[in-house]
Amino acid sequence: MKDILNELDKAFENRVRLGIMSALVVNDYLDYNTLKQLLGVTDGNLASHLKSLEKDAYIHFKKEFIERKPNTKYFLKYSKQTERESNEMRHWNSDKKEYEKVYWKTTDKKSLDTLNSNLTLEFDKTEVIHYGCGPDANAIFNIKNKSSSEVWYKTEVVDIKTNEQTTYYIKEWNEQLHVGHGMCAGAFTFNNKGKYK
Repeated sequence: MKDILNELDKAFENRVRLGIMSALVVNDYLDYNTLKQLLGVTDGNLASHLKSLEKDAYIHFKKEFIERKPNTKYFLKYSKQTERESNEMRHWNSDKKEYEKVYWKTTDKKSLDTLNSNLTLEFDKTEVIHYGCGPDANAIFNIKNKSSSEVWYKTEVVDIKTNEQTTYYIKEWNEQLHVGHGMCAGAFTFNNKGKYK
């Protein structure tokens, strides 16, 4: 038992940091004031522990204003999650006219739609359409044997010449995955003469 405790990450030796992580494991996010009240700590104490966990890449935060008052929300950060991946985990809320974090919720339901183990992606075509502000360039894949659950696909694009790799997350569109670069912007810098995989 002592060996297990010796291998505990030093970031969690403090009860406040351990409390922050425990609270975020069971909540999608918590705001600063809720964490402060829950843990019974001062502003300075909480701020220093949050900064330490952020520096060690255990948590991520989003600052926003609610009724003109600042409100910071804290989330757990996934292992090796990049800043680009953090940004990809957002979706547009057309009612609020802003991006929101994507959440996954656990449930105690006994019957859930699971992913089809025969789900496959089949390459269809490469498509490049030129627009005024730039090209829309995509490798298009058909999705076979999908389930009714919403699926986000972790996608990696590699520039063969520079070996630069870009990772981002996409959802299907019209029963297909469009992996690439949008007409005016994209997840990576597109070069007309470049080769990608």
